[in-house]
Amino acid sequence: MLKYYLVFCLVWVAVLANGQSIIKGKVFEKGTHIALTDIQVQDINNKQLAITDDNGKYAIPAKVGDVLVFTGFSYQTDTVLVTDLHQREVFLLPKEHLLNEVNVNLMAGPSTFKFYDPQFHGQTMVYQRDQNGNYKGGIILRFWYWKKDEKERARREKIYEDGKIREKIVNVFNAATIGKYVPLQGDEMNSFIELYTPDVKVYVSNDFNLANYLNDCYKKFLKLPVDKRHLVKLEQ
Repeated sequence: MLKYYLVFCLVWVAVLANGQSIIKGKVFEKGTHIALTDIQVQDINNKQLAITDDNGKYAIPAKVGDVLVFTGFSYQTDTVLVTDLHQREVFLLPKEHLLNEVNVNLMAGPSTFKFYDPQFHGQTMVYQRDQNGNYKGGIILRFWYWKKDEKERARREKIYEDGKIREKIVNVFNAATIGKYVPLQGDEMNSFIELYTPDVKVYVSNDFNLANYLNDCYKKFLKLPVDKRHLVKLEQ
């Protein structure tokens, strides 16, 4: 509190010396309306300096036509042109909100999962307001659908990744590739592929080796009765 008292005294000394008016106001975080402390306020015309207190309040000598610059750690710098001597509120944007927006679309089409809550824009807390946007007391915390969002996103990511792996499996398990490892042709080759094409879990396992896997499957295939080595053709 001592530093704020000293700043206040310096402000008044500057006012008496220069005959300027005092501009007062408060600084908030944009989106949450949280009062910001230790925000530096500087008049670039008269070089006066002030710092917001614990309630976000500031007071600085200035006159109409001066430009005030608001700077603070992790907040975007903002400037305000003094057009009158009334109190004014300034809202600073957190720097992390300045990152370019990235839209991730895992699955194209009308079923793409999206969620939008008009009350929240990245933060987990907002102040309760009435229909006119005026603060009415209390806060709202967002917790309940966060996990739901993450589970749905994880599910769709898995579907997408599994789809890519299945495409790779299909490209590997064809007659041209398998024919390099096992002496099968025609219907027997088709039956072998149908019976022993691995699923995603088997294919991505750490101990999976294509040559060993085909060798083991071929041994199993030879043990099958001859009539089981051919696919059953459905009647037209």
